[in-house]
Amino acid sequence: KPFGDEDSSIRRLHVELASGSTLTMDDDKLQIESGDTKVVIEKDGDVTVKSAAKVSIESSGDIILDAGGNLQLAAKQSVTIKGQSTTVEGQADAKLKGPTLTLAGMTSFSAQ
Repeated sequence: KPFGDEDSSIRRLHVELASGSTLTMDDDKLQIESGDTKVVIEKDGDVTVKSAAKVSIESSGDIILDAGGNLQLAAKQSVTIKGQSTTVEGQADAKLKGPTLTLAGMTSFSAQ
């Protein structure tokens, strides 16, 4: 009997370790699970990473996030963006919104 659903026309590979960690691959998807951490890669589609702990991406070079649609960053707590020099630019418009705004350091303002 095939693992998972009963469609025997789908080719699949399933590996389960003694720890309970699994790797499941079929014609349409690759899924890796270890405890509360899960990575799913859909064929020609979505990539999902879920973790009950911290997710880190590190590079000794550049990191580029490039979305053909919208890019949304959200947090239940604080968001910090920090760099040697930081630019925020909107090509059509840009908005900065909050109940309280604080600017620190030397400031300049230009309305063109």
